[in-house]
Amino acid sequence: MPSPGRAKPSVLHPKFTIKELFDHVMILMQHELKEKLTTLNISNNVPYNASIFGNINSLVQVINNLISNAIEAYMLTDKEKIINLSANYNEADKHIIISIQDFGSYL
Repeated sequence: MPSPGRAKPSVLHPKFTIKELFDHVMILMQHELKEKLTTLNISNNVPYNASIFGNINSLVQVINNLISNAIEAYMLTDKEKIINLSANYNEADKHIIISIQDFGSYL
């Protein structure tokens, strides 16, 4: 029996890894990143066997929108365009934290 609060895989919500997620993001974002001369640094600090349950396409869309917003944040600057996408694992509460960082001029 699964523990309370833990999702289990299903046909509607299959599991996927951070590597799979980040691979999808890169495939879909590489044209915009190249066109806007932006570097996307990816850091995956999540154990290889850790999985996320849900719709990978929905999460890819959210991350891609955040990256596109970060690219726009550089539009009025002469700064080097660097965006950091990272995933970290919190062992204490078993959470995966995905972060997107830019150094552009917008909030």
